[in-house]
Amino acid sequence: MLLPDSNPSISSFAAIPANELEHFKQAAAAGDSQAALKLSAHFDFYEQNHEAGLYWHIKAAELGHLQAQANLAHIFFDQYQTDRQAATLHNAEKWAQTALQNGAGADINELLRNIRAAKAR
Repeated sequence: MLLPDSNPSISSFAAIPANELEHFKQAAAAGDSQAALKLSAHFDFYEQNHEAGLYWHIKAAELGHLQAQANLAHIFFDQYQTDRQAATLHNAEKWAQTALQNGAGADINELLRNIRAAKAR
């Protein structure tokens, strides 16, 4: 329980109690995209396990979670800015196109323009 004057961190909101973690994993495995996204936040921000966080973020996106799809487009494009790997840029474009097809807004259109400009270089 948070105290009224406390300043909670993102990790405190992302934390899944240990006794509920398996329930979230089962729900995500059964197709619950929201559970998969919650697991992503838990592993990324609470446990600082970015590999597991990315796994669950991709799972949420594959299950049709629009915000997860848009997030992945940004995550992969940001990673491309560092690693300059064609596969990373391909993943950014794939998730941006998927998010756009599923109703993402103008920010994804702008990201797609940036991705295509990077591919043209």
